[in-house]
Amino acid sequence: MSYNAARRNEIRNQNIRHVGELVKVYDPNKKTVILLPGGMGSQLERTVKPYKENNPAPFKKYETVWIDIGIIFDFDALTVEIQKNGRDKGSHIIIPNGPLRFFINPYDETEKFFRNNGYNYTVYGFDWRRPTSEYAAWLHDFLRRFRDGVIARFKDDKTKNPLTKTTLLCHSQGGYVAKVFLHRVFNKKTKAKNVSKWMEQLITVATPFYGNSTHINRYYKGVDGLNLIYGTKKIASISGTLPAPYILLFLDKQIYNKDGAKLGLNRYPVRDADNDSVEVDPYASTTFSRYPDWVNKDFLRKAKSLRKTLAKELPQAVMDRVFHIRSGKNKETWIEKFWTDIDGSNFNPEKDPLPITGKDGPGDGTVPFWAARLAQTPDSQIYNLKMAKDHMSLLEHEETLKAVQRIIESGVCPRQIKAQDKYLGVPRASRKKMEEFLLRVKKKQIKIKDKSSTDAKVWRRIIEEASLC
Repeated sequence: MSYNAARRNEIRNQNIRHVGELVKVYDPNKKTVILLPGGMGSQLERTVKPYKENNPAPFKKYETVWIDIGIIFDFDALTVEIQKNGRDKGSHIIIPNGPLRFFINPYDETEKFFRNNGYNYTVYGFDWRRPTSEYAAWLHDFLRRFRDGVIARFKDDKTKNPLTKTTLLCHSQGGYVAKVFLHRVFNKKTKAKNVSKWMEQLITVATPFYGNSTHINRYYKGVDGLNLIYGTKKIASISGTLPAPYILLFLDKQIYNKDGAKLGLNRYPVRDADNDSVEVDPYASTTFSRYPDWVNKDFLRKAKSLRKTLAKELPQAVMDRVFHIRSGKNKETWIEKFWTDIDGSNFNPEKDPLPITGKDGPGDGTVPFWAARLAQTPDSQIYNLKMAKDHMSLLEHEETLKAVQRIIESGVCPRQIKAQDKYLGVPRASRKKMEEFLLRVKKKQIKIKDKSSTDAKVWRRIIEEASLC
């Protein structure tokens, strides 16, 4: 069995296990919510033993590498690197396994809200490092098994198809997976009755359909928090090995020409820092010299191709079921970028300044307001948050959750939500406190068994800051 075949086999087995658990507890009298989390929110597990041609399959033992306390104490972040041959580091196999199962998780209050309000609920975790099209296909496999499993449980009664009452709820990068999935199962001739076979509706929350403000910085300066433990160059270079996040760069010029006006843009949002009349397409080959050597040019080309799928129009019967929730309340979100024409091959992450600056405007601190919608989606199917404003915590904010619930129950987008400006999750520590904690860990002043190693507020900040996508 080849490495790729073994990896597919492990993912398939995980889908089967997950479906079995869901079908067993599924209540046909309830609607279902399946959450596709943002990049930070899926648990990744790694085979303890590396792949070998004569290894028995499936593998029996896995260890969590994203995310648990080992991200700080055991250098787990090194294991998420993908080698040039496409294998996970050291020829181990990494697969997703639902939501994070740490002592502090970014979607705990999301789950509590939907379960308390009478929904079937599960999280479909995906490997946020790997190509989006791959996990759109695995989502297809999961939903098909879920549908068939429930029908079989009810003695082959096809009227019990659970997907007719299932909402795909997507946070951030999860919306990419869902959008590509829709193109897999629907075509131009799709009618309303066919849409119901796969979902009741799709709701995205802060999905950066046309890119986010911050990801490009990771290729130059790594990730705050992880840099303190691993070094800036190491984290920046690991980011370059991961194919999926390349789609997080701002949209290419071709898609801008197609959709820019519909998004409310009056000029291309990436400009040359020394002459802002010059447009700089992050996916154009003429721009590649500005990137550090560890940025993969083939991944840039493939991401540009994926952007065409993300921007591709869906049939009207499908679009009638698509809703977006976004925020423009954080006015310090980069809505434009200015990029210095440096020689990327000589860039030193440890010493050189970031060659990119930004213009502030409305967004959620990570995704510009203009980028968090599909150009095809009518304004009547977009809820603009009035209070919630922080990208990472939007799905644990009362306003967002109530807006989602209203869409699920009514099939239309609300204009106003009665909710408190209330974040329901664990508060996060300040960046200063996080940095002090990490420096003490680095100096071995805090050990893994110490009580202070599990400060929930500090770890909330670490989880958010440690995101590689």
